[in-house]
Amino acid sequence: MLDLHEATSPEVGKAVSKGAVAVLAVGAQEQHGAHLPLSTDTVMAQGVARRIAEAIGGLLLPPIAYGDAWNNEGFPGTLSLSPDTMRTIFMDIGRGLSRSGFRALVIVNGHFGNREPIALAARLLKQETGFPVLHLDYPGMEQAANDICDSKPAAPTFYHADEVETSIMLALAPIW
Repeated sequence: MLDLHEATSPEVGKAVSKGAVAVLAVGAQEQHGAHLPLSTDTVMAQGVARRIAEAIGGLLLPPIAYGDAWNNEGFPGTLSLSPDTMRTIFMDIGRGLSRSGFRALVIVNGHFGNREPIALAARLLKQETGFPVLHLDYPGMEQAANDICDSKPAAPTFYHADEVETSIMLALAPIW
């Protein structure tokens, strides 16, 4: 795995020549109750993205730490980008990766509100450039949560500031 945040241009060029896939985490800056940081969605998505990049020998991109979080804007610290801004960001990053010679992009989404702009950008990138984009949330999370959690999710398949996110944050960022 190569972390773009720490990589040199020649290192990235070498990864491209070997057919590297880029991996991008997308989170949000939003409230997660009184006990979790505003960066929870970003930290979690980056944790999964790192593991994917390690497993496939991919290029880990710096995360996008903002998302479409308008529904939480009543809480201090929550900052939101519009769906159009989000789509444009994904399109621009995808086009740049495609022009640079990357084989594909994997987007790990850590925030429910980002789903539509990510899906639209993935479809448009494929139509426009042929560049493949795989987008996912947390594969297997619902089953794992059903198997081990004592608490119920906020809604079916929706985890927010609960036992699941708190446990993951304790594993990924215990110093918070």
